[in-house]
Parts: sequence; structure tokens; C-alpha cells
Amino acid sequence: MLAGHPACPHVRKAASPVLPRGRTTPVRDLSEGEMEELEDCLDAVQRPFPRLRRSTPLMQAVQCAEGLWDSDG
Repeated sequence: MLAGHPACPHVRKAASPVLPRGRTTPVRDLSEGEMEELEDCLDAVQRPFPRLRRSTPLMQAVQCAEGLWDSDG
């Protein structure tokens, strides 16, 4: 997991899974490559936007986006 990753510091480690309401299983962890793909996608400003190879849990995508926006100033 990439907790503390420069652009996504709020993404949690697997050791402390967060379960959204109604969910009985933890959200899966993203690999380093998946996190970089997500950052590239969120950071893109022109078409064609980079595609993700796998779906990304919404909670982790939002946390990563917040981290990117916070680091932009």
C-alpha cells in the first residue's frame, strides 16, 4: 500500500482497513503501478486521458485526488 506516498498521503495501509457503511470486506490495496496510473489519470488535463488497467475503489481515488490537490497548493 502507498500510505505516505507523496501525492496520496491519506491513502491508508492494509493493516488498518476502513470499511464504508454496509461493507463487510476491506477495500483492496493499490499497487505502486496502480497508484501511479491513478495519479496520471487525475493529473491529466488533455484528451486522451490515461486509462486505468483496473477499476479503483472510489474511496482510494478520492483520497488520492485530495492529496494531489493539497500538494498543488
